[in-house]
Amino acid sequence: MARKLQTLGIEPWLTPRGGFFLWCRLAGGQDATSVARAALEENVVLAPGNVFSVSQTAPDFMRFNVAQMSDPRMWDVLRRALKAKQIDR
Repeated sequence: MARKLQTLGIEPWLTPRGGFFLWCRLAGGQDATSVARAALEENVVLAPGNVFSVSQTAPDFMRFNVAQMSDPRMWDVLRRALKAKQIDR
């Protein structure tokens, strides 16, 4: 999954040996909350990094649930959400 995310310009921040979650940084400093909102418009819930940051210092990070990424629709929605937020900037 990490390699597939990289094709979208999303870089894994840490690559764990196992587990359910993968922390990644969005390309170009994109705002993860905005990307998550765009995905939510298509009924896909994403987890922007600041949801997990008490200090609110993870605006360009997302936490991906590896178990949920097997839905092929997820990749199309994520691609559109990323593209929509690049255009908005």
